[in-house]
Amino acid sequence: MVASQPGLRTRYRYRLVDVFAERPFAGKPTAVFTDANGLDDRALQLIARELNTPQTAFVFPSEIPEAQAKVRIFTPIAELPRSEHPTIAAVFALEAEEKLERATAQSRVVLQQNDGPVSASYFARVMTVRQKLPEVIGVYPEPDAVAAILGLTREDLLPAPLEALSSSVPYLMVPVRDAARLRSARFRDAIWERTVRNFQAPHIMAFCLEPDRPGSLARARVFAPALGVREDPATEAACGPLVVYALRHGLTTLPETAAVTIEQGVELGRPSFIQVVVTHERGRVSEIRIGGQCQSVGEGAIVAP
Repeated sequence: MVASQPGLRTRYRYRLVDVFAERPFAGKPTAVFTDANGLDDRALQLIARELNTPQTAFVFPSEIPEAQAKVRIFTPIAELPRSEHPTIAAVFALEAEEKLERATAQSRVVLQQNDGPVSASYFARVMTVRQKLPEVIGVYPEPDAVAAILGLTREDLLPAPLEALSSSVPYLMVPVRDAARLRSARFRDAIWERTVRNFQAPHIMAFCLEPDRPGSLARARVFAPALGVREDPATEAACGPLVVYALRHGLTTLPETAAVTIEQGVELGRPSFIQVVVTHERGRVSEIRIGGQCQSVGEGAIVAP
């Protein structure tokens, strides 16, 4: 927050952070207001809409003793109860301004969100946050329709059930046979509108197990027009579910504790590398952490509405 002169509106400073990015102007852009005191609900939503980043994080004093700050998260059209990437961006921005105290032994901080406390941990340059365990909420019965939405055929998909999984937002898992088919996918709005648009998970996570990098697990593309996002450069909410889905259906085998990377955003010119740390026993997942690197790309100020 920046004090204003008498008769002028208060100005609030923000940082622009690219999350899941190994270089600036990649990954997922996020605005972070490290001191949002004085802004009400209407002002928060108006600012998020004005900046029009995928999500904006507003930091307030914590209301619970175990957290160092409270973070409220807004898309341009709505507030979210929880989201991993703006939490990562908020911790990154608060640390840059020396407003956090780390728990040294664990390199960990705790922030409050609307649905409870969230812990963020550091390892080297990667920051991770805990993700809720995904739940299977349904199966879409028409693979031909789903393939057609992507401009593909049923034979372009792996013969696995098209399950919808959710850890906060529901995504329909669509396994594609190879990277060439995934790259060639072209989203068809008209087919989506009369099919998956009405399903309980209208957002599509299409992926293949042919990433560009040898150390990665998968390459992904996410289409979420119901959220106002035709294609997303990085979708951490769908990456934990992707790993769970791959384990459930034997598409991959992993050690009981494994760190894997999901590649996304290449087609949009914003390459993203989302790390998923998963703990499981014979495919039954007991913990997921989502993380990645951050890049600071700018600062600014906006007047209070």
